[in-house]
Amino acid sequence: MGSLTCCMVHNMHISKSYQTLKVLKVKIILFVIQLYFSEDLELMGEFFLSDFKGSPKLELIFVMVIVPLTFNSIQVIYCIPFKAFSIGYKIIS
Repeated sequence: MGSLTCCMVHNMHISKSYQTLKVLKVKIILFVIQLYFSEDLELMGEFFLSDFKGSPKLELIFVMVIVPLTFNSIQVIYCIPFKAFSIGYKIIS
């Protein structure tokens, strides 16, 4: 029964490593997209922030809360493997 426990722990480690690699892959892809489309993204930013010109606090909330929340949601949807929320490997001692 000890070898089964070791196998379960090893599989959990591989799953976490795989998820970490997927997150790294997404971050690299986003960096390249931002680098390649920097001028277009700047124009888009000016367009979206033009509504907040009179209130810097709302602009700050949009930039620091809404945009990261949106991008993190997209990242989580892409990066979660099929068994992501299965903390389900029970380690038997």
